[in-house]
Amino acid sequence: MNSRFNLFVRAAAASALAAGSLAAFGAPARAADNVADLELTITGTKIAATSSGKVIKATIKNHGPNTAVGTVIVFDSQRLISSKVKLEVLDAELCEVRGAKFACIIGDIASGVSLDLPITLTRLGGTGNAGKLVAAVAHEGKDPNEENDATNGGVDVEVGVSGPDLYAQADDVEVDANGAKKLVAPGGIGKVNFEVGNQGDVAVDGVTFELKLPEHVTFAGELDGCTYDAAKTVATCKYDKLPLAPADQDKNPGDNVYSAIKGFHTVKVAENAPSPKDLTGTMKVDAILAAAPAVEAPAAPKAIAELPEGLVGEKAEEAPADKAAQSPIVKPGKTAPEVDKSDNSDQFVVFVGKTNGGGGSDKPVADKPVADKPAGTDNQAGGSTDGGGLPVTGAKAGLIGGAGLAVVAVGGFLMISARRRRVVLVTPGDEKSAL
Repeated sequence: MNSRFNLFVRAAAASALAAGSLAAFGAPARAADNVADLELTITGTKIAATSSGKVIKATIKNHGPNTAVGTVIVFDSQRLISSKVKLEVLDAELCEVRGAKFACIIGDIASGVSLDLPITLTRLGGTGNAGKLVAAVAHEGKDPNEENDATNGGVDVEVGVSGPDLYAQADDVEVDANGAKKLVAPGGIGKVNFEVGNQGDVAVDGVTFELKLPEHVTFAGELDGCTYDAAKTVATCKYDKLPLAPADQDKNPGDNVYSAIKGFHTVKVAENAPSPKDLTGTMKVDAILAAAPAVEAPAAPKAIAELPEGLVGEKAEEAPADKAAQSPIVKPGKTAPEVDKSDNSDQFVVFVGKTNGGGGSDKPVADKPVADKPAGTDNQAGGSTDGGGLPVTGAKAGLIGGAGLAVVAVGGFLMISARRRRVVLVTPGDEKSAL
């Protein structure tokens, strides 16, 4: 049996759960002494009517108690309506493709760690029901709860109405560059990296987002535009003059139009926090919609005059030439509703544990992403085009960055380390640390 075929063999436990759609690939060998409970969820599968497509999120969570070794994910698109949408392969050369199915090796996922895979759905035409997406995960050990390993029955995919489509991304606190937990000691300080973006086909006038910290964790600083509860565990941040354009309409690296913003917030773990312990927080975002127009007009994007202190504008990555940006017509007296709220929230984990000098700091860090700012921006919209242009980020890179995908070709397969870390793709010669 060759190793290429074995890639599918190892995914067979998930295959059976996925309504039998992948069952033809056989049964994997299982290491009974390595128990890990994986959970697969897919969100953001409703696409705006005139957008070129959308990056949806497949989240693999390891509930433990052990590391999931040799994790594999399998996608099956045969139940999608091929005239409306197309599921893009993660990497045609590094994933094994068989007809409407493809499988990729994810690698090892530590207990407590979540991995967000960015999966692209391209819109081909039409609106309404676009079928179902089937996916499943498996690893080399024993999974005590296989019912949550697959999208049983499939996830509904739909091409909806025109409107904005926000996403929220919050990173775990923290993991290192190799995907291992970077613990924050009781009394220590870490940071939550976050990103908000628009994958719809209509701009928003602004955004409101909320960061809610878990018990034993408080905010160590403050961000402009945010208010805090008395316990400093909930931050509500409102930016009513922060228009975010659809990613399809954010193509000029030299203008003041942005489809996403990012930042971070420092957090402090209490001295009496339980250790070791994984503590879960949440982030959610809502759109501030534009007022209804007096006359029928295209929903054109707006420029940002000045970015709030502590936030950085994100430019979308370049779309294919045949996917020209469209500005849908908005009817008089009507506002465009948000297309899909299933990806408006995200969870993050604060990994608390005793450390030997690593993982977190006992010194406050200003809530300003100084190291993350593109050269020359100085918090002004537009920024500098020196050094080869602005970072290529936006929705796709936001999900890639949030997942922290380290992609390496190993034996012809796709190896993706299980970490959630900010990744900023930049042109050669303009590379900056993102942490």
